[in-house]
Parts: sequence; structure tokens; C-alpha cells
Amino acid sequence: MAHSNHQPFEDWIFSQDAISREDKLRLRDHLQYCPDCQRLSGAMQEVEFSLKAALELSPPTGFSNRWLERLAEHRLRQQRVQTISFFLISFATAAVLTILFAILLQPAIRTPYPYLLAVAYQLASILIYMNRFASAGITVYRTVFKLIPPVVWISLAIGLAASAVIWIAALRKLVYPRRITL
Repeated sequence: MAHSNHQPFEDWIFSQDAISREDKLRLRDHLQYCPDCQRLSGAMQEVEFSLKAALELSPPTGFSNRWLERLAEHRLRQQRVQTISFFLISFATAAVLTILFAILLQPAIRTPYPYLLAVAYQLASILIYMNRFASAGITVYRTVFKLIPPVVWISLAIGLAASAVIWIAALRKLVYPRRITL
């Protein structure tokens, strides 16, 4: 027979599904005169027998515990390697940046006086502006405090306190919601 005629018979030999009675008869007739399909069918029967006769193996006692311990050790080693790598890379980066910064500051190191004077001037300017800002803030505070009567201040304080209590209560409800247990 031609090779193309073997295909349905090979499919039936390997099929896990039940085949019709007619197909079974055709397969049986074909197996009587086709040695290739006879060998294939015999090999399939041997494989099925071997699989059915094989013992179901289970892992040795304590296998999963040993595996979990090795996994934990592996993760710990991996974490140590990552930590050491991080510190080495950080140290190397800091060293390179320090060297580059030293190279850039080399002219300033020879004559630091102009740079020190510039820093002192900037600090003095900042202190002067902070003093002016504080004086202006105190003046505004005194003016506003004198213009607004004490009743309004008390009302504002009570309103802020009530808002804080409501906010804390709402936050507590969100963070610790009541759960119904059955």
C-alpha cells in the first residue's frame, strides 16, 4: 500500500479515543498484511504496558523541607551578593565623583580666598533677607491680631479643633474599619 494510506491506521493506533467498530475492523485487516503498522502497534502496546506497570515514584522523606532550605540559602546568598555589589558600585561612584570634583576645584584650592569671600557674602545676604522677612512677618502679625477681635480668633480655633477631630475620626475609620465576624 502507498504511504498515504497508512496515515489513518497510524492515527488509530496512537489514538486515545475509542474508534468506531468499522474502523477497528479496517485496522485489524490492515495489521494482518502491513509489517510496519504491526511493529508500530506492538511498540505502542509495549509502551502502554510499561506505563501501566511502572511504579508511581514519590520523593524521599523530607525532600520538600530540604528544597525549601536550599532555596532560602540561595536567596540569602543572592541577597548578600546584591548588597555587596551595591556597596562596591556606590563606593566606586563616590570615589570617581570625588576625584572629578577635586580636579574641578583644583584652581580654587590654590587660592581659596575669593571663594571664601563669595560664600561669606552669600551667607550675610541670606541672613539680612531673613531678618527683613521676619520683621515684615511680625509687623503683619501684630496688625492682623489687632484688627481681628478675640471672638473671631476663638471661633477659628474651635473650628480648626473640630475639623481636626473630624479628620482624625475619618482617618481612623479608613485605617481601622469595623469588620463583621460570623
